Formats: sequence, structure tokens, C-alpha cells
Amino acid sequence: MQKDAFNIPEGLPKKINSAKSFLVVLPQNLNIDKVAAGLALFLTLEKAKKRVKIGCSSQMTVEYNRLFGIDKITSNIGSRNLTISLPEEAVEKVSSQAGGGWLNLVIKPKNGAAPIEQKDIKYSYSGTDAEMIFTVGAQKLEDLGEIYQQETQVFEKAEAVNIDVNPANSKFASHNFIFPQQVSLSQLTSKFIKKLNLAVGQDIATNIIAGIESVTNNLQVNTNADTFEMLAWAMRQGGKQGHLKTSPVQPTTSPPFAKPQPAQPTAPSPFAPAPVQAPAQTGQPQQTQAQPAQTPPSVSQPGLPPAENQQPESKKEKKSPTPAPDWFKPKVFSGGRRKS
Repeated sequence: MQKDAFNIPEGLPKKINSAKSFLVVLPQNLNIDKVAAGLALFLTLEKAKKRVKIGCSSQMTVEYNRLFGIDKITSNIGSRNLTISLPEEAVEKVSSQAGGGWLNLVIKPKNGAAPIEQKDIKYSYSGTDAEMIFTVGAQKLEDLGEIYQQETQVFEKAEAVNIDVNPANSKFASHNFIFPQQVSLSQLTSKFIKKLNLAVGQDIATNIIAGIESVTNNLQVNTNADTFEMLAWAMRQGGKQGHLKTSPVQPTTSPPFAKPQPAQPTAPSPFAPAPVQAPAQTGQPQQTQAQPAQTPPSVSQPGLPPAENQQPESKKEKKSPTPAPDWFKPKVFSGGRRKS
């Protein structure tokens, strides 16, 4: 892909800067890349002090729980209109009365029906006042599921920005950023954020890296020059690699196939000093006196002489035989035989 192929329309940055409320919507068919890219965009708008919500019709599963901002994804994006629901078979008429700064709803039950209790009344919210909507990874509006069905009017009125890497995208929005050359949505979203000069923090950058790693199998497949360029950019923003990986098990010091040996009881040494017992606690401080070193007791066995009389053969004195009578007489030696 050429360097200048990714362009932002001149009027869009101004609209994003002036808008106050945003909505980021994910499709029902999810993967780590889509969720990571959507959360990165959501957190970026939130960091820019915008009022923003992120929604998805599908429930989040455990594989996404390490992505930053995952708890902000909701299936109910509407909060503008309050809806009060009553049991239809018990209501005869509903009227309103204004007075004292309050609008009172008067509910008249049907003849013979029991009065409506508070537990029979349900409250819910619908509708959103989003000025701009970002869809991330949706090929068509129907991919958004119940969120689109419940908020059809909002999608018709708000200015929508469609971000996707699938060439089969129907280009349903006012602004369509469809770039199949980008190997992942996280890579494309990071270029979009960078082009708009939006602030990025460590959590946002880490989500982007996690999305890129999930698609490229930790940068082993489906990479291009833009992949490493955006990865380097995210790392400069403080992003961390390998965030979704679990901590490795610490290796043990024993060989993997070694059989455990039972602990052998250790016999007390006869020369080991006796344990020192703590003095009893009294009102007066105790003084510790140095004890003289004790000689280890001798060990004797039945039928043997005392230990002190037992000495190793090497240390016993060997008695010499009686010398010959001429031993002390002088002797003369010559070159030949000895003469006495």
C-alpha cells in the first residue's frame, strides 16, 4: 500500500473536535482484534474528554477480559428516553397533570382490578443523543444486531464513520474507511487515531498491540511494513507486548522425571549441644551466664572395655623386640665385609 493512500477528509477532524457525544458500536461476530480496536477508539475519545459509549449486542467472553476498558462495553446504549412499563390488563387510563414543577402521571386501574403496586412498574431507558457513530468491523448495519434494531432512528440521523478491513463491506456510512491492505482492524484504527492527532496512553496502545498480535500470531504471519510501523508507534506510546498471554509456570529445581524421595529421619548426634531453654518470665530480668564447654560423653557397648581404653590400632604404641647383645658395641665398616 502506498504511503499516502490513507487520507482523512478535510471536514471530518473538525466535526470530531466539535462533537460532544459519540457512540462506538461493535458487530455481533467478534474476535480479539475487533474488540481491541473498538476499545482503543473508545478510550481515545474518552481521553479527549468526549461523552462516549461503546456497545455490542453480543456478550463479552473470558478471552477478552484482559483488554483495557472491557467493562465499559454494554448491550444497552440508550439512556436518553425513560420508558415506564405497566401491566396492560390492569390499566384503564393514563393521564398527566403538571403542577409545582412536577409532571404527574395518573394511572387509573380497570374496574375490579387491584390497584397497581410499585413492584408492578418497570423502568427502562432507550435512545441516544450521539452526534457521531463509529462502527468497527461491521460489514453492514444488520451486523450490529439488536443495537441497530432498537436505535434505527439514531443511525439514520447521526453522522456515521465505518472502519473495516473486509473488502466485502457494503460502505453503509457517511464516511467509509475500508482498507483491506491493513492486516488488522487494530492496525487500521491506530492509523486513524494517529491521523487525527488524538492523544494515546499506555492502555490504548497496549490494546492496539494485542489486536495486532492476535491477527498475526505474534507477528509470525500476515505482516507488512505498516504492521511494524504501527507496532513501533504503539510501543512508543507505552504499549506492552504479550499482554494477553498468561504468566508462564515457574520451573522447579528437580528434574522433571525424578521420583520424589521420602524424607529420611536424622538421628540426633551425640555431640550436638543440648537445646537452650528460654528462662521463665518473671518480674526480674534474667541474666545469662556462659556455660563451659562439655566433653561429649563416651559411648560404650556391652562386653567391651570402657570407651577411654579403646583406641584405634594406629594410635596404640607398638612394643619393640629386645635388642641384640652386641647392639651397643662399636662397629667398623669397610668396603668389603663387615668385621666385628
